Amino acid sequence: MWKCPLCDTINTEQLLCTGCGFDERKNYERYRSLSPLTRKIREQYTDSVCGSDFCCDRGDTFYLNHDYDRAIHWYRQAIQKGSADGKQKLGRCLCRLGDDHYFGRGVKKDYLEAVSLYRQAAGYGNTDAQYNLGKCCYFGRGVPENRTEAVKYYTQAAEGGNALAQYDLGVCRAEGVGCDQSDAEAARWFDLSAKQGSSAAQYRLGDCYLRGAGVSQDDTEAARLFRQSANKGNLQAQKALGDCYYYGRGIAEDYEKAAKLYQKAADRGNISAQVQLAECYRYGRGVPVDHEETLKRYRLAADQGDPEALCGLAACYRYGYGVPVDHIKEKGYLLGAAGQGNTEALFALIEMADHYFAGTDVPRDYQEALRLYRVGAMHNIPEAQMKLAGCYYYGKGTDVNYNEAFRFYSLAADQVPKANLMLAICCKDGRGVKQDTDKALFYVNRIPTSCESDLLQQAQQLQKELTKEAQAPSWKFWKKR
Repeated sequence: MWKCPLCDTINTEQLLCTGCGFDERKNYERYRSLSPLTRKIREQYTDSVCGSDFCCDRGDTFYLNHDYDRAIHWYRQAIQKGSADGKQKLGRCLCRLGDDHYFGRGVKKDYLEAVSLYRQAAGYGNTDAQYNLGKCCYFGRGVPENRTEAVKYYTQAAEGGNALAQYDLGVCRAEGVGCDQSDAEAARWFDLSAKQGSSAAQYRLGDCYLRGAGVSQDDTEAARLFRQSANKGNLQAQKALGDCYYYGRGIAEDYEKAAKLYQKAADRGNISAQVQLAECYRYGRGVPVDHEETLKRYRLAADQGDPEALCGLAACYRYGYGVPVDHIKEKGYLLGAAGQGNTEALFALIEMADHYFAGTDVPRDYQEALRLYRVGAMHNIPEAQMKLAGCYYYGKGTDVNYNEAFRFYSLAADQVPKANLMLAICCKDGRGVKQDTDKALFYVNRIPTSCESDLLQQAQQLQKELTKEAQAPSWKFWKKR
């Protein structure tokens, strides 16, 4: 027997007060103090007299007190009594229990058990569980990694209105991971997620509008979405909105607002914003010129390997921004950025190699020029390939090597007209390749008539010589006569 704390009615075996309907389970601490046998008797009695609504309510009480096993029991009772609400709540409870196993909250972390619970919850239509199953498949946690299967679960959850699933499905569609790539589909899912307030989706949708990917290009709409996302603290959106102000895309150019947004994002760890803030201090855009602050910001980003920051530091050492001029350190930073394929660094190294080759600003050093040209050539920069070929052809910084010269001239030939002239000379003289007048003529004819006049004159002269050689009778022919 128990006394209702609200109306003082004395009750017997049932768990609902006969006077006011108070649920004894809500007095949770007292209920748990009852002996296991007493609780079992009361629960069995209540099972037989209470309907689906009561079972759902009882499951809710256990759920709110994080007793998920008992909550699951009562939700199953509600389903057996025909409760549709019980299915939804059971799915939610199973998903929550799966989360506990996934993250190790109160139990040992167990991805296999988490997946099992998520599958059960997903069977009851729980979109969170469907989304979580997708994540498990995507990262191979509790199941073999399978991006296609992940997209299947993301789609189920996204169609059920799950904002996180809509965003991740948009990412998969944008990148073609586990499904066919489609900018239009990506934008559609980002839009659905953004409308539910996802700051990440708002940023990605803004980026779609900025690039015209899957939607009509619209800088104004991009800036609006970036602002929505930035106001929620999204770092990428803060940087992107700063870019809109910096370059005047979709909104009026305003360096001061751009610098503030870069500062906000940089202080929270956004590397790209750190670089842009350094640029602001370097050129005095939105903030006073401050080379020490420029150097500081570049270093913070460079310490994390950002190639643009490495290029910025190289510029500081080249021009003496906050530090003494030091071409050795400049070269070191450029090599670090070039190693990541940064085009700006690669062309800067080619320019530096030109200085070493000509001996301007630095002592002449053909070997160093050769080394730097090779860096650009290995990254398929035609200008570097052409100059490296010249080093091998004329023996600058290395022994003459016509084979290597021919190889690099060939690599540069599609982009550098002079490379075709050198290939023709190699074929004419048999340097690095078998002597072949017809092949030499082929390369000469590849030189466009719109090229520099000096090159064109050399090509025309060589063409005359080659044509004359091709038309002249061979020595063997005269001997036979």
